Amino acid sequence: MASSILRRITFHPGFWLGIGLFFLILLVPVNEAFTLPERNMLAITALMAVWWMSEALPLAVTSLLPLVLYPVMGIMKTSEVSPNFSHHLIFLFLGGFMIAIALQEWQLHRRFAIYIIALLGSNPRRLVLAFMLSTALLSMWISNTATTIMMLPIALAVIHQIQGKENPEEMARNVFGSVLMLGIAYSAGIGGIATLIGTPPNVVFSGIYGKFFPQLPEISFVRWMTLALPLAIILFFLIWGYLVYGVLRKKHLPEIQNKAFFDEQKRQMLPLNNAQKWVLVIFFITAFLWIFRADIKVGFATIPGWPHFIGLGHRIQDSTIAIGMAIFLFIIPTRVEGKNQTLLQWKNLLEIPWDILLLFGGGFALADGIQKTGLAEFIGKHLVFLGHMPFWLMLFLLSISVAILTEFTSNTAVATTVLPILAALSMDLHMDPLIIMFPATVAASCAFMLPVSTPPNAIVFGSRYIPIQRMVRIGVILIVLASLIVSTYFFIIFKFIGV
Repeated sequence: MASSILRRITFHPGFWLGIGLFFLILLVPVNEAFTLPERNMLAITALMAVWWMSEALPLAVTSLLPLVLYPVMGIMKTSEVSPNFSHHLIFLFLGGFMIAIALQEWQLHRRFAIYIIALLGSNPRRLVLAFMLSTALLSMWISNTATTIMMLPIALAVIHQIQGKENPEEMARNVFGSVLMLGIAYSAGIGGIATLIGTPPNVVFSGIYGKFFPQLPEISFVRWMTLALPLAIILFFLIWGYLVYGVLRKKHLPEIQNKAFFDEQKRQMLPLNNAQKWVLVIFFITAFLWIFRADIKVGFATIPGWPHFIGLGHRIQDSTIAIGMAIFLFIIPTRVEGKNQTLLQWKNLLEIPWDILLLFGGGFALADGIQKTGLAEFIGKHLVFLGHMPFWLMLFLLSISVAILTEFTSNTAVATTVLPILAALSMDLHMDPLIIMFPATVAASCAFMLPVSTPPNAIVFGSRYIPIQRMVRIGVILIVLASLIVSTYFFIIFKFIGV
């Protein structure tokens, strides 16, 4: 095992590219305009960016570099770096993971999907809509990877029910199968845009925004949804419309006599047991507390969030709610096969993607170093030319650049690398940071072209219903359309409505 790891590192071009850039930047002379801490921080940033994007090392391992390199290179002490790995947003995601695991543990996600499909799935286009809607709604609360894995076997069962089992050549020619599979993958990403915990780049954005602009109002759960949910809905119907009318032509539509398959699945489901009822109660209470925690403006009036009514003011954060409600999952008892247990047990925590939590910490540490060394200000001054572009064109170029970049690497790695630079740019341009940071964050979730772009793309590609040429052809068009929508949406929001 050790030799195979050594061989992978030795021959991985990304590993050596990162090392080469690191030492090349260290050779750059320093002066008053480009100081030693700024140069060292740029070298570390280049190293981490290349290793993240090439995955030369596991993402979480690269994320730990600041704990070693910052003290060694005079950026900051380890005791100053380590708090980034216990940022309150990491605990928001941790609590969200626990609740999502409970939904999956008690099969509530499958029940939810079957009900929606039974309701809407009576013809091919509505069937695709049903799967996409189920996937998107689940992905708002559960990781897009877990959602796609859950939806895939149901979708395959439906295709087999409608058209029978096929050999690989027939599967590659099955346009309906391709559209259904791509619809699931794409809607998993779009659903994640809608909520603060829906996808990792959202949490990265919130953390970096808070670190660079502590004086500005925080990005609460409800504020995120106010900005992102309408856009997610627009993108959802854009993608569905293109897939079922632009790709799935009339000649490709399979014959579906009735929706008996889904109704039968629905009939086979047993009534909710006590454990499932309790998990649903926890889920809906958590969503309620998140949505109504912040003050809500109604016309000229402002309704205070619920913490004000119990004397807690601004001390309660979304992460407080997430962890508090997740703890209840380990307290509330239930009975399974004659044995007493709680809704979640310690073994369930092994399912939490701890590497993603470390990746968040590494991203926050990177942003902290870029800000404190002055590198953010240095880079921002050299990007001010963007401010001379027409506003809409700047947003479009930013959106499509991030969307293309995220095709070749993790959207979390892209967001972690790009957002601190955009935060610094907004300061140099004297503009609201949301104007350029929010569109870039959303664009990081618009990966439609390649199987390696996101885990959902890779999962559905493995179904064999999607030839790579078809995926690229569809994906290129959707990237351009999505970038146009994102840039136009935020142009209207920031220019005419305001935030």
